[in-house]
Amino acid sequence: MRILIFIAISVLFSFSSCVQAPKSDTATISDPKEVRQNIPESKTYNIETNKSLVTWIGTKPTGRHNGSLNIIKGRLGYKDGNITSGKFDIDMGSLKVLDMDEENNNNLAGHLMSEDFFKVKQFPKSTFVITSTEPYKEGVGEKPLLKDVTHTVTGNLTMLGKTMSISFPAKIVIGDKVKAEANFNIDRTNWGISYNSDKSLGDKFIRHDVNIGLNIVAE
Repeated sequence: MRILIFIAISVLFSFSSCVQAPKSDTATISDPKEVRQNIPESKTYNIETNKSLVTWIGTKPTGRHNGSLNIIKGRLGYKDGNITSGKFDIDMGSLKVLDMDEENNNNLAGHLMSEDFFKVKQFPKSTFVITSTEPYKEGVGEKPLLKDVTHTVTGNLTMLGKTMSISFPAKIVIGDKVKAEANFNIDRTNWGISYNSDKSLGDKFIRHDVNIGLNIVAE
């Protein structure tokens, strides 16, 4: 009996320890890029905040949590068949956790908005500013995991007052509306979010990689 219990515990531990950041494209992170000013645009699309959302997944050796953030305003500039500029703001105070009961969701959301993580009282919003969009070239570089990729998007992401450039594959469909989708991992420590980032913490360790999903609708 003791042997069976030991085996069961070992299997459970092995399963738990295998929890990784979601398999997704990894954003290239670098110093912020110059934002071009006064770019000629033939059309401006306003982001529909009630139809657009940022999702996130964070992981640790023993599990994961997922949630969402609201976009509060934004716009996209268009010319000659391409998105030439854009910007949107993320309401960090809208952070939600979605995978537990209400009380635990609220408790974790409160911790994520605290001084340990996003310091929302001091930095109530994050901002993403597009610096370039390029048509995706198949066969150049590593093949994206996101399906039906059309573009590579590069922009400056500002969180906690720090700005870094991120570049990631995206699916962008342009018509009467613009619909954009992306899913990628970023290393949170690049923005100074280092709470429990030391692997020596064992099961209290929180992985550096955070999965970000973007679902944007603009008209």
